[in-house]
Amino acid sequence: MKNVYSILIFVIALLVTAVSTHAQTQAASNSIIIKNNQHPEQEAFYKGAILRANMEAYRLKSTNVTITFAEGFECELVAASTLVQLGSPIDVDSYQNSFSTNFILPVFSITADGYLIATYQKTGK
Repeated sequence: MKNVYSILIFVIALLVTAVSTHAQTQAASNSIIIKNNQHPEQEAFYKGAILRANMEAYRLKSTNVTITFAEGFECELVAASTLVQLGSPIDVDSYQNSFSTNFILPVFSITADGYLIATYQKTGK
């Protein structure tokens, strides 16, 4: 009987995790803004690829971040605090206030099958 309770608790925990992850995915559509798009006919493809990628490491707590793409557009990551105001179920305190002083954002590109590639500039020697 103890094993049945353990399995039941495990299944409930999995369901709660799945529902919470799904809620975060639904909120993602308002978390980016495509700007200066040189190929507007590709915007849905670009947005879908960006939303499928995990860009949260580049999102800041209270400042929008603009990321450049080699395809000729920019993507603005909306600040975490703004997303919370819009109703997204995220923890603002899990985001940093700024990047370190020597951090340079990569330039991204999107492959034909919708994967993102980050290209970082080499700094120093």
